[in-house]
Amino acid sequence: MGLVLENLHVAGVSRKESGHSDYVLNTGAYYLLDDQLGVALDLKYGPSQGFFFQTGIEYFFVPERLVLRLGLAGKGMVPAAGFGIRWNKFSLDLGSSFHPRMGMSPQFDLIYEF
Repeated sequence: MGLVLENLHVAGVSRKESGHSDYVLNTGAYYLLDDQLGVALDLKYGPSQGFFFQTGIEYFFVPERLVLRLGLAGKGMVPAAGFGIRWNKFSLDLGSSFHPRMGMSPQFDLIYEF
């Protein structure tokens, strides 16, 4: 479980003057059903967007090594998919969301744990 506050500005400058966006409050939970299947649910709130959610599942083909992820996000139920590979202290994640008007938004993460 977690709670995150994004884009919090306390500098005394209005967001219109500084060009920053509104804050977003996130809360979510992740539950690993067994050693191969996990589910996640995030609820978000922003003054300009209102409430919206993200949810997804991930399936570990090889526990702790190879994972496939599927999800839905936002009021428009925008689908997302991706996969990840973990080797020793390295992780590589590739994914994309698929918006009907904006098209595909690919994402790439390369992580090293130390």
